[in-house]
Formats: sequence, structure tokens, C-alpha cells
Amino acid sequence: MNNRLNEIELAIAKMKYRNCKKAKYRIDRIGNPIEFKLTFEEWITIWLDSGHWFERGRGAGKYVMSRRDDIGNYEVGNVFIQTFNNNSRESAVRGKGRTRPEGFGDKISAKLKGVPKKYPVWNKGTVGIQKSGMEGKHHTENAKASIGKANSKPIMTPAGRFDSRVLAAKHYGITPEGLGARTRYYPTEYYYL
Repeated sequence: MNNRLNEIELAIAKMKYRNCKKAKYRIDRIGNPIEFKLTFEEWITIWLDSGHWFERGRGAGKYVMSRRDDIGNYEVGNVFIQTFNNNSRESAVRGKGRTRPEGFGDKISAKLKGVPKKYPVWNKGTVGIQKSGMEGKHHTENAKASIGKANSKPIMTPAGRFDSRVLAAKHYGITPEGLGARTRYYPTEYYYL
């Protein structure tokens, strides 16, 4: 074992092992507490024998130590090395009686390509938040009613000064709420006077 790693790599391995021993594992999927029962020699041997010692970690293309069926402790005979992606996929669908086929995520991503997301899009010059129609209508009506009233504040934008947020929003073709969002996210370009 020691002849496969140099001194520095071995020191790093011992530090990684101590982190695994200290980690507080909660409970497995059937409710039993999870313990880390591997010795350093067992742990490093499993990793080195897998051939993926230098590819450990979280994220696509990395490898992790997993427990069989996510049940039991981290101990010899109950652990194996697999990709982070496979481990995540298994835990996501475990208990549902199905597994996702290879390439499932890529197919979903391809189907969703070009589908608008429901989040603020004020930075693209469109209406504040994409709405189904009824949400927030009362805000726009209240804002329209405030034009010319004493409580309207003039606002400065890259296009110049406007007497109210409503007038500035009309200029940009967005809702007053969308313009309000711009004052929060671009305070040097959109600000009240």
C-alpha cells in the first residue's frame, strides 16, 4: 500500500481519512445510525484497488465511496467506489421502485432548452416577472393611480430623468415593479432623486 503513494500523498490521505472518521453521518434510509468503521489501511486499500484514488471528490466525473443500497455502516464488504453521478442518481430514485435510464438528464435538458424560466427577467428589458396574467395586477393599478401625486418620486435612468417610476417603466416597456427591481440591482444607473 505504502509503495503506491509518496510521503506527501500518504500524509494527505491520512488527513482525508481523519475527516471521514470525524464526519457526523446521520441515519441510513431505513433509520439506523451510520458509522464509519473502516481502519485507515482498509479505507486506503479500497480506494487504491479501485484505481480512482486521484479522481476522488464531488461533481461530474469524480468518484465517491458508497454503501450498498445506502444501508449500513462504512465497513469492509458494504462499501464500493462509484461515480458521484451514479451515487446521486441512485439516492434520488431509491425507494421509488425505478431507476433512471442512462442519459435521462441530457434528454430532460434538451427538452427544456428554450423554455422560459419563471424568474425575474428585468435585466433583459422585459416585464418584471413572467406572469400568468393575474399576479401583481393591483400593484400596477396602484402605481398608475399615483402618477402626478405628491408622493411620486422622480427617478433617474440611463435614458434620463422621469417624473415617476410609472412613466419610466412605460418608456422601457416594463412594469413599475420591474423598474423597481432595476433600482435595487443597478443602483448607480437607476435611482430615485
